[in-house]
Amino acid sequence: MPAIGLKSRILQAWKDRPRRRQMIVTDITRMDGDRICVGGYLDDGTAVRPVTGRGGPNEQWLRSARDGRVAPFSVLELQINRAPKPLRAPHTEDRTVPLTGHRVVRLLSDAEQRALLDRSTSPSVRSIFGAEVHADPTGQWGRYVHAGEGTRSLGTIRVDRVRAVRYHHYPYRGRWDYRLRFLDASQEEFQLAVVDLDFRGRLDALRDGGLPADRAASTLLSTLHQQTVHLRIGLARGWDKHPDRCYLQITGVYGFEEARGSGSGGSGGER
Repeated sequence: MPAIGLKSRILQAWKDRPRRRQMIVTDITRMDGDRICVGGYLDDGTAVRPVTGRGGPNEQWLRSARDGRVAPFSVLELQINRAPKPLRAPHTEDRTVPLTGHRVVRLLSDAEQRALLDRSTSPSVRSIFGAEVHADPTGQWGRYVHAGEGTRSLGTIRVDRVRAVRYHHYPYRGRWDYRLRFLDASQEEFQLAVVDLDFRGRLDALRDGGLPADRAASTLLSTLHQQTVHLRIGLARGWDKHPDRCYLQITGVYGFEEARGSGSGGSGGER
């Protein structure tokens, strides 16, 4: 048995060796300032989250790719290095990448997008992370996994029903808040913050076009009600107030029109 274990470790090390690989982008999310977070899958199905420098990537990283801007469902060619140290569960997908040298190979077709999401779909939100999902003690909608627990921090679900889109400005925070309330396939209800960059941009564009915030939210909700919706669900990292909690958040919103059998443009609008 030890020999088998050693062989497995050697094979895994060879598989994970630094080299140029292809990655399909499934998540582009807003963090602080111009910092963003990108998630996706390598050509062998391994989930990854590229990490650049101390706090990157940023929006410039999206724009600086050769042959096009990085967008959801872009196929990228880039150098994938080893996981940064220390790597702490549940954020097991982190892999360091260079700031430059990434290239957009192509964009997945609508059929390929849906097939990828179907392949990665979990039966429920609670089944994604390999760890218990806890409710916020305040009785609010917050849900979290303990830092240091779980096997992954990214996954996909198919929504049974979207209940509400929440879009509200908090003057004392100086920012807008974006949330989605939904039922998963197990009929459990969640209301989670949406950090999907394109989803946020779509609501902002409706508001900039003259709609009040509540009308912008109801307009987007009406669109989602006509679609089959897949959500990418991820875990935030702990912060000063709760360093031991990784809160659930929505990192991608993708809707598909059944009548046409094609993608609706996902979180950022028709594509």
